[in-house]
This record gives sequence, structure tokens and C-alpha cells, in this order.
Amino acid sequence: MRISTTLTCLVLCGLVAAIAPTLRSQDGKPAPTAPPAASPEAANDPSAPIAQHAALARFEGDWTVKAKLFLEPGAPPQETKGKSEFKMLFGGRYLREKYESTFQGVEFEGLGLVGFDKARQTYVANWVDSMSTGFALSDGTLSADGNTFEFKGTSTDAATGAKVAFRWTKVWKDADNFVFSAFESRDGQPEVLTMEFAYKRKPEAKKSDTKKK
Repeated sequence: MRISTTLTCLVLCGLVAAIAPTLRSQDGKPAPTAPPAASPEAANDPSAPIAQHAALARFEGDWTVKAKLFLEPGAPPQETKGKSEFKMLFGGRYLREKYESTFQGVEFEGLGLVGFDKARQTYVANWVDSMSTGFALSDGTLSADGNTFEFKGTSTDAATGAKVAFRWTKVWKDADNFVFSAFESRDGQPEVLTMEFAYKRKPEAKKSDTKKK
């Protein structure tokens, strides 16, 4: 079974995901952990960002991406590279991702948005891109240890109209590296891995010394 073009496009950039706050890992770099508890004032104000929103801010910055796309069962994955920019919007309420790459010789752009819906008590994500006309909507959760984020949703195959269940995970390796994995399932069959993206945070540009000697 060939992986659907629609779902491939929708998940190509790995759908923006919430990021956990950080601790110190064994290699000396911060490692993710669960977000801190929200203040009572923020928890009682339906418009105020809380700890789950603060977790998203940890993801801000520029990233390089190495992607593997498993388009045919048993065949070697296709590989591509991209770049991604994450930025918080509206006073820390939403995380936006802008992604650019080349896929099968075609320039690709994607835009994702994720937030935490306080009314529903769940993370919610949306994704659109230059190779589809649909919206990828999904709900997500953060693991208790703060290392794994998981989103689940359903898309429509543009070629056949069939419903495709998808699942996305993001797993932190350290403060500057995480892996996004995409899975899909059709007609009740076991899910299969369709994509694997390795994100690496770009080092901050060194500021030039403007002091006069």
C-alpha cells in the first residue's frame, strides 16, 4: 500500500507540537520534564495562559530538519532536508511553526499552529501547507515525564475519499534535539510508520563585539 499523498503532505513538516519545560540531563544539557503547576489566578481566568502554554514556549527558535519518508512498504525511505521556525503568538497562547523544504523536487511550505484549550483540557493542533487544500486537525497529550507528545486525528485521502487515522509523536533526545514520527492506519489495519523527522536546534548566532577598543 502506497502512503497517501494527502496525508504525506499534511504531516510533512511534523505538525507543530507542544514542548515540555526542561531539566538538566546527563550530558549537561536541559532535558524535558512536565510543565509546572499553573497559578490559581491563571487557572481561574479562562483567557490567561497557563503552564501548558508555557511548555510550548520552550520550542521557540530555528531548527534544521532531516526527514525520512517511508512511501512504499519494504522500500528504502526517501530523504530530504528542511528548516523550521517556531514562534509564540498572542501573549504566549499559541505556538506557530513555519516550515520549508523540497519534497520530490517540489518546493514545499507548511504552517502549523498548536495551543492548549483550557475549556476542553487538551492540546489542539492544526496544519496547512502548499501541497494540499485540507486542514489537519488533531488533539494531543503530553506524557507524565514530559518527554513525549502525542497527537491523534483523522484525514481524508484526496484521491479516494477514504478516511485515514493518523498519530504523531515527538520524543525529546535532549534540549536541542527531538524526533517526530508519523503513523497512519487504514480500514482497521495495524498502523505503519510513514515519516521520521530529526529536528536539531540551530545554534544562536554570535553577537559581534561592538565595544570600542
